Amino acid sequence: MKPYQDHILARIDKPSDEFFEKVCREVWSWPNCTTCDNKGHCSTVACCWERLEDVQPYLRFFGESSCGSMPSNLFEVNWSIRSEDDILSVIRIIRYRPGCARQKLMVDYFANYCVVPSYKEQERAFDLAMYMLTMIHCSSRSAYMHSFHSFRVSIMWKSLESAIEFVKSSVPICLQITNYGDLSVAPDVSARLLKNATMRLRGTNDLDRHLFYDSGKRTVFVFHLVYFLKESLNAPLRDNSSNCTILPRQIILETLRSLQLLFPGTDMLSRDILMREGFDPACMVFGMAIPYSDGYDTQFTYWGARMRVIAEVVKAGRPEPVTLVARESIPGGVGQISDCSIYGDHNCRSPDCGTTLSVETVGRGILID
Repeated sequence: MKPYQDHILARIDKPSDEFFEKVCREVWSWPNCTTCDNKGHCSTVACCWERLEDVQPYLRFFGESSCGSMPSNLFEVNWSIRSEDDILSVIRIIRYRPGCARQKLMVDYFANYCVVPSYKEQERAFDLAMYMLTMIHCSSRSAYMHSFHSFRVSIMWKSLESAIEFVKSSVPICLQITNYGDLSVAPDVSARLLKNATMRLRGTNDLDRHLFYDSGKRTVFVFHLVYFLKESLNAPLRDNSSNCTILPRQIILETLRSLQLLFPGTDMLSRDILMREGFDPACMVFGMAIPYSDGYDTQFTYWGARMRVIAEVVKAGRPEPVTLVARESIPGGVGQISDCSIYGDHNCRSPDCGTTLSVETVGRGILID
């Protein structure tokens, strides 16, 4: 079974190996290696290209998404992404100016074009670049993303927000739980126990969808591009600069830690579930050992609310409705939500918030299934 993907894009042409090399250099700052010529199988211990095979799941997804992206208007003449190098150029300006507002980045970048694309085309390039850089599906406006599986709303990257601010609003800090608090998460959320509770795991390439529980389908979505996370964790160290850090280190570590809880290295049934559902096989490798480091916070400050819901459903051991989705009745249509992020009874005091259900609202995006 192929990994679950949340959107469909038509492919224009097949990306080359040279293009994938550029992706590794731009997204993770992999330095060129004169020993192996960036081909891997290198005798140099510190050579990043030894991991080229490990990051293939991400590179394939990058190729399918970026090289196959097309304007929403089929009659668009001036494309914002004219070649495979254009998307990397947009990634570069976002990555090295993470504190700059989206609008400013767009103006500066497209000033170099002889013919400036339409504003909607400019937005498409930056939405796609941010997605490839952070694996968080975004848009400059609330918009339905159609797939064979669901309708959902992409998370808004506002024109005055920087890349850092966008990520913070997409996956906000919420309920904090630890292995030593009132909820012991370690023994309660393995893939085997989820299966026993008639729950299903499905891989997703959207980081903001990680551990999202669809109560109607009894499905837990799991971000499974493990080596994307690992390389994103190490990229700022190679740059020797904090200016390239957009994804908070804590989010990456929590995601890896949650994979360790879902797929324990000694649990063969969890391994079988992982392989059968088309997950990145590296999830099991990181189930055995994940890269701990100084300053690692064992609290789940980002994924705590979702982990608590999953653990409670597993503990119940039977199908029961759990509402996680904020569906708000706001004049003017759907696609706008308040800046609340809570778990449990909804008590937001915002006058614009029309939610009355028990919810977990993530940033300014609504997950709709």
